[in-house]
Amino acid sequence: MARTVRAGLPRVPPLVSAWVARQRCLDPCSVLPDAPPRRGRPPAPPRPPAPPRPLSTRQGAWLLLSDEAALVPDDQCLLPRVLASNDHLVAARRLALAFRALLRERDGAHFDTWLAAAAASPLAAFQAFAARLKQDRKAVEAALSLEWNNGMLEGHVNRLKHIKAPMYGRAKFDLLKHRVLAA
Repeated sequence: MARTVRAGLPRVPPLVSAWVARQRCLDPCSVLPDAPPRRGRPPAPPRPPAPPRPLSTRQGAWLLLSDEAALVPDDQCLLPRVLASNDHLVAARRLALAFRALLRERDGAHFDTWLAAAAASPLAAFQAFAARLKQDRKAVEAALSLEWNNGMLEGHVNRLKHIKAPMYGRAKFDLLKHRVLAA
């Protein structure tokens, strides 16, 4: 490999030669047996591996909310260590996955059980979330039990807002009506 690099370039840039030297240290098979002896500085010793970067908030949330079967092997090894670092994370993961299952399966029958568990948890965020859901209980139960939703309406309202925003303060309702009908 070093011969190929040297044959293709009249002078090997320092970055390339450093990379080749590191590759030689890592893989002794990469040195050809009939290679001429090296001139110049000896290859730099291999650097110790960099410490792993701490998880970002987004990566941690994704890790906690994902199913273990769907995680890549590295994350499957990381999840137990993260959960072992704090007992509150175990409770948060359990409640979040249970709520996600309620939403995905539209299981209104277990909603009261989840509300009681969230209200009894030591986590203030889940207690507040459970209190808000109790205030809006009928709407949440309807969302969990009925297959109807207002997603289509929300999409049309969003489209209307995107059409209206650029012409704010410049035109009247007639122009907005024409633009909506033309879009």
